Amino acid sequence: MRAYWWVLTILLLSSSAHAQVNFLSPGPLAKAHQSIDGRKNCSKCHVAGKGLSTKLCLDCHTEIQTRVVQNKGYHGRMQNIESQCFQCHPDHVGRDFQLIEWKPSKDQFDHNLTGYVLEGAHISQTCDACHMSKLLTDNQIKKTLSQHPNKQTYLGLSTTCQSCHFDEHRNQLSQQCQECHTQNQWKPADQFDHNKTSFALRGKHLQVACQECHPQLQDHQTYKTYLQPAKMTYTKMRPIAHQSCENCHADPHEGSFGKDCQSCHTEKDWKEVIGNKMQDRQFHQKTRYPLLGAHMLVACSDCHGPWGNGKAKYKDLAFQKCTNCHIDAHLGQIKYNTKGTETCEACHTFASFSVVEYTIAQHQTTPYPLENAHIAIACNQCHKSDKNLLKRLPVKSKKMLAYRKRKTLVSTAVFDFKNDLQACETCHTDIHHGQFKKKKCASCHQTTSFLKILFDHNTDSQFPLKKAHENVPCYKCHKIVRTKSGQKMQLFRPLPKNCIACHTDIHYGQFVDKNKNLLPCGTCHNETTWEKDLRFNHNDKAFTDYGLVGKHKSVKCEQCHQPILLKNKEKVILYKPLSRKCFSCHADHHKGEFGDFI
Repeated sequence: MRAYWWVLTILLLSSSAHAQVNFLSPGPLAKAHQSIDGRKNCSKCHVAGKGLSTKLCLDCHTEIQTRVVQNKGYHGRMQNIESQCFQCHPDHVGRDFQLIEWKPSKDQFDHNLTGYVLEGAHISQTCDACHMSKLLTDNQIKKTLSQHPNKQTYLGLSTTCQSCHFDEHRNQLSQQCQECHTQNQWKPADQFDHNKTSFALRGKHLQVACQECHPQLQDHQTYKTYLQPAKMTYTKMRPIAHQSCENCHADPHEGSFGKDCQSCHTEKDWKEVIGNKMQDRQFHQKTRYPLLGAHMLVACSDCHGPWGNGKAKYKDLAFQKCTNCHIDAHLGQIKYNTKGTETCEACHTFASFSVVEYTIAQHQTTPYPLENAHIAIACNQCHKSDKNLLKRLPVKSKKMLAYRKRKTLVSTAVFDFKNDLQACETCHTDIHHGQFKKKKCASCHQTTSFLKILFDHNTDSQFPLKKAHENVPCYKCHKIVRTKSGQKMQLFRPLPKNCIACHTDIHYGQFVDKNKNLLPCGTCHNETTWEKDLRFNHNDKAFTDYGLVGKHKSVKCEQCHQPILLKNKEKVILYKPLSRKCFSCHADHHKGEFGDFI
């Protein structure tokens, strides 16, 4: 009989020990870490007495360690990374867990934190459209994936256009695609300006279709890479011979007048003959108005006539001011204030009116000097085109142009700003959609970088961040929402200040007042830590009328307050109502001999 009880005791102890092991293990590791599951491998991630170790994580995940050291990418740009790994990569939650807990969600991930800002058409792309193993360029990441073929990664992409997009120009042009294209759409190439090439388009050349000079070529090459061309035909960009007119045009004179076509013809109109260039121009150089730059190519009749029924005029022509011959191309927006003399030369030269030579130093003398990041902004980003300016063209100028049969060549770029130049809204869209109407942008932002924020939550808001709230990332409270028009916006105000607005009621409405309103969380909890240092006192009638006396003082909370399963399959610790009968917690060792006593 004693031997039987001894065997039973050993079995019970073994069962208890096994239960203790399971109690100490939070759960099985994810499939990627299953090779280090088990008590003997705990030290590979945990340091005794100190918990999880980011250093140990980085010792294994060298691809992340490299980025942290180089301050590169999302992980390299994080602050306080020593306490970050487990925030997004918890483990012990099951074999099928993918080891990434997106915060707040994968779709709402702020890609700007990686250092590569998504703009234009890139915003609408899904994560998997870019983060594919086929597009990886980082050799370290490639090697890691070859060793772990089932592993998914969001690292290793290049930020160059050619790493994701096929070069439709076949290496004819610069690899800096943004010189011509924007991220909003591939066509048309809004940034491209033919006048900045070695062959500026003027006169009739402006009307020539691109394909007349840039033919379509057939691509016979076979591409074995993932990136494939959209078409097997492409436009020839270079080399395009343009040193001589004969590169494109047949010589109808068959060489009788030499190769200097410009001596008689201009780009304005091939059939408009100006006579012998050298003879006419050399004569003009002896007058009070020598011809310079583009004026050398202007037909005599453009300045001297005849127009209409009049005769050509060669004497007593006004030429002191540009406006003696040219209309105000800026339509009255620019005020000339240098002793009453028009100063077109401040920006333009005789070489070409369309090529502007306006420096930053000149801009600093305007009512809006450029500072910091504004210096790098392209002119047309602020001075946008406004076709309504054409309405300001004086009737007198229209009649003059019509009389001389000249085209209306004016600039519709805005220079005369009606709104306050010191107000950011004059040029920038309010990305907060009116949440901060009474505040100026400069109260939080600065011109050195829009991303550098001066905002202090403790002094500039009605909700100072204290204790544990100080370490909460902004996006946890300020989530991305959509406006009535469907635009994305980060919500800053109004935000409720009560706990339940951000935190789920883990007690599921057990703690309410007489009017069935939820009691403030601060009744029991504080901002230092949620579970420790509770204010709750079982013997304080302000909390409960069931005081703990005798042996009940040493009983752990969870022995009486155990989890129950709700209808929605959620587990919750039951605090009320609880039965106060002894038999609800204790076994009746008297087997009912003394009745149902409380």
